[in-house]
Amino acid sequence: MLLIIKERELGRHVFANELLPIAVAQLIPELGARVEEVEELGGVRLHNPWAESDTEVPGLLDRRAKLIIVAKKEPLTEQRYTMAHEVAHLLYHADAHHLRERAARVMNRDAGDDGEFPNHRREEREAEIFAAELLMPPDLTREAMVQRFGAPIDGTLPRDELAYHLSNAIGRKLDAFQLARMPQESRAALFAEATSFVGRFFEPLIRQFGVSKQAMAIRLLELGLVS
Repeated sequence: MLLIIKERELGRHVFANELLPIAVAQLIPELGARVEEVEELGGVRLHNPWAESDTEVPGLLDRRAKLIIVAKKEPLTEQRYTMAHEVAHLLYHADAHHLRERAARVMNRDAGDDGEFPNHRREEREAEIFAAELLMPPDLTREAMVQRFGAPIDGTLPRDELAYHLSNAIGRKLDAFQLARMPQESRAALFAEATSFVGRFFEPLIRQFGVSKQAMAIRLLELGLVS
């Protein structure tokens, strides 16, 4: 469907990598729904049974109205991820309303931790996986990584050359041992935001895919492209 939308827009055949960043806002009307932006969404105002009273909610699906609401005060990357997340609920989950909590809240919890709302936690996890798959398709993510860095990167071993090139890419000094010892997600984030490697300049992954640094870093780890 995304390919059809893009070809209709451009009036010609398009290649897969031309779909990036994925036009999730254009996909939603094709599914019979619409998007509305509001200033902010809050747990209290929306009576979110899973959130604490001060929790901010980036997005909401109202299935009856076929409406996805996003908080426009959020960064554009967050809005895009929220829309993709709510598309998953629209397609796969039957509840009338779905509220998106922060990804970290959902992804860092074990399924067995929440005895009161187990289905909610499972559905939220499913929606996060769907959003990552939609916005950062595996084949296109692997292709983009290889184009920039040549191959998947093992950053767990101290390598002076790797630290040197990444230092140039991000504009701050890294030494080989610092790079090897940092948390995996932090290391993957360096590749997500890098604008050059071995003297070649390119569009950073986060810009090509239109996602946050955290989302891109997690995706690179999930696909085994950085370790």
